[in-house]
Amino acid sequence: MSQALSLPLDQEIMHLDLDSGNLVIWSSSHLVIDWEIGTLIERRETVSVQSDQLKERTMSFSVTVLRLIDRFQRGTAANVVGHQLAKSATSVGANYRAACSARSKAEFIAKLQIVVEEAEETVYWLDVIARAELLAVDAKIIRAEANELLAIFASSLRTARVNLRSHQMSQSPNQ
Repeated sequence: MSQALSLPLDQEIMHLDLDSGNLVIWSSSHLVIDWEIGTLIERRETVSVQSDQLKERTMSFSVTVLRLIDRFQRGTAANVVGHQLAKSATSVGANYRAACSARSKAEFIAKLQIVVEEAEETVYWLDVIARAELLAVDAKIIRAEANELLAIFASSLRTARVNLRSHQMSQSPNQ
């Protein structure tokens, strides 16, 4: 029988498995699971740095897209597409920040799903811009960044879902 200790700590939920020596932590700002005790501080700092880097990257992406929209040829189509693109592109970063402040694993996953949806929509609007030739310049670099952000957040979402299922199964009374 495994011995375990769970402690609420501020906005974090910690679970220390006394048999394996692993520490499982869910934080309102980070999802970090199954650490070995000796690497706790290093990994937490790494997650925080990665989160901060993604926050900055999504902010830069938002600003770049807004500047791109300002270069559109004016007209009804450009106005409609520009408005939709501005909403979805800026929503990626805003919703990622909200996900980082989630109060539970389920809330984190729900908010991260919104990030993925907004990133997908951003890629869609960038494709519309290219096909409709609403720009005199090529936006391939911006589209590549949108695809990279989509891949990062989609992968994070898959990982978070797997980790949640694993955690739920380990907590199930049938074990």
